[in-house]
Amino acid sequence: MASINEGLQIVAQSSITDDLTEKFESLFPTWPAVLATLISLLVLLIVLTKLFYKPVKKYHDERKKYIQNNIDSAEMQNKEAANDREEANDELINARLKAADLIKQAKMQAIEVKEKEVSKAHEIAQRVISDAKANMAAQQLRFEAESKKAIVDVALKAASKIIEKEVDNETNRKIVSDYIEAKK
Repeated sequence: MASINEGLQIVAQSSITDDLTEKFESLFPTWPAVLATLISLLVLLIVLTKLFYKPVKKYHDERKKYIQNNIDSAEMQNKEAANDREEANDELINARLKAADLIKQAKMQAIEVKEKEVSKAHEIAQRVISDAKANMAAQQLRFEAESKKAIVDVALKAASKIIEKEVDNETNRKIVSDYIEAKK
């Protein structure tokens, strides 16, 4: 029995070995199967590339260009906005400088007008004063002449009553006028 057991063990071992060998060999495909699989994979890759990869890549590239164009235009708009802001600031500064200059010129003109008006007022005041002095001098001369005439008339009347002699009026006036002039 030992030999039968041994024989059975050998048969069992060989059958296990054969099974393992078959299973191991079935794990690796045969060359024709490998070649057919590689050809089908290659055809599948070509079809997928044509149908999906190229359109997806094309869409991706277009999207990338679109996004880049948007970024570029946004940067350009930002630069233009910055330039516009700088120009606006420059114009604002210039406007403020012009306004300050106009205010300064207006103040200078106001000062000039004020000085001219003050000068005119002084001239008018001087003219009024000199006219008043001339008028006063004329009135004083007229008053003095009238006073002198009145004094001479009174003196003549008084002299003619005192003297009661006939002296001509012109001579008496001359005498009294000379006397008054001498007293001044």
